[in-house]
Amino acid sequence: MQRFLQRFALLVAGTLSGFDRLVFRGKLCQLYSPEGMNCLLSANRVLYKDYKSYAAEVTAQVIAAAGVPQAKAQGRYRYLPSSKTDKEAVARAFAAAHRVKTGLVCILQCIEPAWTFDWAKTPDGQLTVRKEPGKCSHLYHYYLHPQFGWLYVRWQTWFPFEMQIGLNGREWLARPMDRDRLRYVRSDNKFVWVRDWQRAQQLFDEQGQTDWPRELDALRQLAHPLHPQHLGRLPIRYNWTAYQNEWATDVVFRRQEELEPWFDRWLRQAVLSYDHSDVLRFLGHAPPMYRKGRTRVETSVHAHFEGKRIKHWVGANSLKLYTHANVLRTETTIHDASRIRVVRPPADDPDGTPARRPLRRSVVDLPQRAAFSQAVKERYLEALAATAETRTVRALAAPLTRRVPEPGRGSEPGARLSWDVVGGSFQQCGPIGRQNRRLSNVLICR
Repeated sequence: MQRFLQRFALLVAGTLSGFDRLVFRGKLCQLYSPEGMNCLLSANRVLYKDYKSYAAEVTAQVIAAAGVPQAKAQGRYRYLPSSKTDKEAVARAFAAAHRVKTGLVCILQCIEPAWTFDWAKTPDGQLTVRKEPGKCSHLYHYYLHPQFGWLYVRWQTWFPFEMQIGLNGREWLARPMDRDRLRYVRSDNKFVWVRDWQRAQQLFDEQGQTDWPRELDALRQLAHPLHPQHLGRLPIRYNWTAYQNEWATDVVFRRQEELEPWFDRWLRQAVLSYDHSDVLRFLGHAPPMYRKGRTRVETSVHAHFEGKRIKHWVGANSLKLYTHANVLRTETTIHDASRIRVVRPPADDPDGTPARRPLRRSVVDLPQRAAFSQAVKERYLEALAATAETRTVRALAAPLTRRVPEPGRGSEPGARLSWDVVGGSFQQCGPIGRQNRRLSNVLICR
């Protein structure tokens, strides 16, 4: 990225690199094994035929402990009849109506698909409990957290009580910037101006030192405080994984008018010049001739109300480039960590020999996700830095191919004209001979 910043040093005000969207999932892994739920029932002395009544009683307890009665009394609860309802929009409306500054915004409840448990008969006629797809009630807790800012905790209220937590790195960054009294201008989840970009990046880098299991357990405690008491004699800890993450690098230009012509040129270059081999290289994959099997590579260009964007996919992971006001953003999204290989020791031997191994879903690999994503951005921006001209060939050639006025044809009789090239266009200067009255088929580039 250094080459890119050197190339546009006079146009760029600053840069910010860090996590944007982060989505975590928490599971009680022991319950997902073939005998996990059976062990739980056995430990709590629950008969298989009584499983549904037992599970319904536990669900009622966890909903009561989750603060649903209090939220109803305060007018901050809503049941959503459709799972397709935009929960974010509903929660934002609650925040505006109640003028929430910190703490719980609202609790939303709806029925959504999930893996659940039910009792069944084995081939030999014995009762057992098995996992199967189904639907159950889910709670969405939205918070304005003092550390992370706007976030949500989604969890199913039936066994196995799977959880999902979503937050935003830029929203999180605004909190320490406010505490440092570092002035900034923010648009959506982008900072379009910061007084001290270097200090902002230092605060952003501190997110990499987060103890994620501890912080996620603390957020779980807010929404689901009954855990692990509701499990009775088989208490189990949540195992946290990074379900999805976005790492974004914002290159902030001094003026939007200076960014727009360059972005149009970068867009053309990416569409016309970058083939599947380039996209694989950007996203850290081996060239096609060294790969086993087939890999799907896609590129799309989309124009929407905010502007244009180009997006490249390799499998479920992607790289995106777009603008917002005076911000040029490159964004790497990781959905499938197993398709990415990084240098790390074995999972069961932290002191073992490092080698190229698949990236793990566990939150312990978040620093490696960050390093990989940043390397993707740098390769992409370095490629864009090779662009030397923002104008099209037609715009360059137009002033060079226009006809020079001839004496007696639309100009003063006897006048003789000459032209100098100044800044890529012609300017009239002193007289010249009649034989040089026309210039054509000339292309001059700086």
